[in-house]
Amino acid sequence: SRSVMRRSYLSVVFPLLALAIGPGVSSAHEPIRERCMHMETIEYTDLFVSRSLSGRAVFSDGGVGISDVQIAVRSLPEGPKIHLHSDENGSFKFKALASGTYEVVSCFDGFDALAFRVRLDPGAADSSFLLHLGPSETGTSTTLEQVKP
Repeated sequence: SRSVMRRSYLSVVFPLLALAIGPGVSSAHEPIRERCMHMETIEYTDLFVSRSLSGRAVFSDGGVGISDVQIAVRSLPEGPKIHLHSDENGSFKFKALASGTYEVVSCFDGFDALAFRVRLDPGAADSSFLLHLGPSETGTSTTLEQVKP
């Protein structure tokens, strides 16, 4: 029946999602908000290149980490979404993502959502992404910074 198929599917998907989430980051068993109460979506048109997809969400006025920022990643053009939340320090890390181009969307209630694309390439320099959330002249601001070693 459908409910048996759904349970069987979920029993395969949840362990796979748990593998995609690094240690110290929210588990796949926490509720995922499909939508945040955000102001607008800021879209970056540049294609970022990195070896992996990790970073930190911080308040722009002091660098304090923000927990529970939702980050979703989807392989382009039409891959499934994988969600996670930033941990108590604002850190996030997607593990075991294959090489390719991904759309990344982050959101946190009350702030602008952020969307960008990243190409994961095992030959590229590793970098991380800082999501800066803070006030602006028009309300709130969310910006992105790629940090290279």
